Amino acid sequence: MSKEPEPTQCKYASFISSETFTLYAGQSQKPYRVHKELLAAMSPELRNHIFNDMKEGHESCMRMEHVTPQTMCQFLEFCYTGKYAEFADDGDKKGRAEVQAEKPTWKQAGILKASALMSHAKLYVLGDIYNVQRLKNEALRNINEIMKDLSAGPQSRMPDVAEECINLMRYACDNLPERSAERGIDPLVKYLAHCAAWGLDFFRNKLPELLSTGGRVDFTETFLALLRFRGVEGPPWEGFKC
Repeated sequence: MSKEPEPTQCKYASFISSETFTLYAGQSQKPYRVHKELLAAMSPELRNHIFNDMKEGHESCMRMEHVTPQTMCQFLEFCYTGKYAEFADDGDKKGRAEVQAEKPTWKQAGILKASALMSHAKLYVLGDIYNVQRLKNEALRNINEIMKDLSAGPQSRMPDVAEECINLMRYACDNLPERSAERGIDPLVKYLAHCAAWGLDFFRNKLPELLSTGGRVDFTETFLALLRFRGVEGPPWEGFKC
């Protein structure tokens, strides 16, 4: 007789019966409810926000004006599943319409891919603020996949795509704090500096904008250092690890 498989534990058992915690997102303060124990398990920082003797802990809520409703939807989907959709229900209607188009042109497809970069970057920044390393890793992997896809097709020569990439670099440099020398440069900032050095021809017309990304010394130094070895270093997605 074959041995019966051992019963597996429900993966939600550790939190499904816990109380809920309310997160208020964006300027509209839209409420989102999530199981306390699930959210607390994402990082020690979030646990400290949830279980404390201050207002947040007593009222079981936290106001996050800096997080858009779309980003909040994606974050909570990640909390429950370990993945998130590129476009959430609270997201950009134009982007969703293009996703649903039966046969988008290659230009539409390129712009759509590039426009998704910012949603991943916002999740990366959220993960950085609350030290959710798994979220940061997932966002960086998704950014890498998009940059790799964009570099391989005719979309790489589109001004709109270049603009989205510049916006991504500026957003990352403006919203991720510079680290101490001991900790080294932030992985996303380093990755984007590598993208900029590798795709210099792509960004040439926007070089002043590229080098004015928040006046970040670490971005500029990494960009210039990689530029020296442009013929030796491959693109950032070759051998990518996260």
